[in-house]
Amino acid sequence: MLSAKQRREIVEFAEKRYKSNDPVHTMKHIRRVVRFAVKLARMEHGDRDVCWTAAMLHDIAKDEKGDHGARGAKQARKFLIGIGVDKDAVERIREVMYYHNKGFVGGSIERQIVWDADKLDAFTLSGVKNRLVPSIRMRALKNTIKDARRQYLLYLGRFHTKTGKRLSKKESAAVNRYFTRLEKQAERGTYYKVI
Repeated sequence: MLSAKQRREIVEFAEKRYKSNDPVHTMKHIRRVVRFAVKLARMEHGDRDVCWTAAMLHDIAKDEKGDHGARGAKQARKFLIGIGVDKDAVERIREVMYYHNKGFVGGSIERQIVWDADKLDAFTLSGVKNRLVPSIRMRALKNTIKDARRQYLLYLGRFHTKTGKRLSKKESAAVNRYFTRLEKQAERGTYYKVI
């Protein structure tokens, strides 16, 4: 069980680390992932503290080269031990973080929950817009929409938990309508109305 002090320290650590991340992997993304993780943990009977912590820290090494899941898990382990988090919980959090960006079958329910929570962010309109807007500045709009839709469809069938599968289907109708509207407006050059 995390103390209030440990939770504050984890949030402060996360906020510092996410300042250097790309425009997609900011504290806004993290907060959405944390909300999904806590909801999924409640509905899927996962350890809420493990899911909350792993979700809060899952992208702390996103701005570094290499496997950010592995690097972040190692960094989080050191930090969490340093603030006195139970060693068993630290190892469970490390394992969840390590796998959050990898394909896998099975594993702990917490691993499945945080993976689903991270990907569910891409299934909300906020998540889609968060990913699209920075990309539009760098590439042609049509290619950006095409790439975003492709990534979105890639994850659609890969959710692990029953709740993650249900929520992704629920969100997908609105997101698909958004993509369709955005594509039509891009054809007309009026995409700014939906972004």
